[in-house]
Amino acid sequence: GIVWEPTQADQNEANVDWLPDGLSCVRTDADLPDVKILEADHPLFNAPNRITEKTFKGWGHQGWPTVWEVIGSQKGFDVLMESGGRPAIMEAEFGQGKFLMMAIAPDKYHIAGNDDNTKDMAKLFMENLLFHVEEFAAVEAVGKLTTTWAKLKM
Repeated sequence: GIVWEPTQADQNEANVDWLPDGLSCVRTDADLPDVKILEADHPLFNAPNRITEKTFKGWGHQGWPTVWEVIGSQKGFDVLMESGGRPAIMEAEFGQGKFLMMAIAPDKYHIAGNDDNTKDMAKLFMENLLFHVEEFAAVEAVGKLTTTWAKLKM
């Protein structure tokens, strides 16, 4: 499967200390408006929507620009997109899964962006993100025990 973490406040989680050995991610407080896609052929930028640097242009949520809490240092990840020369989206294969770390928050921008462009473009990227997760993490119901949240809480 995939573990996906959108941006987190560096005050709460500057050092992502739950990553397995061999992987590291440390966030900074830098908030930046521009991005550069380094891996344009990556599925995250191509299916089902074609995503370019222009897609991310002008995103806003409250006082934050497109990228916030940019990643200051990392180890073991492939950088897919950067901002100000630092990682903004990065991915690492680990075991039979992947870790996807971001310094953007399309989940927030899609719902509560400052304007329609932010919401519309973040929605396109969220569609790609969910498509990527679904494609990578095929789950079969056979052999799995299912429960409901209410029963788990009791």
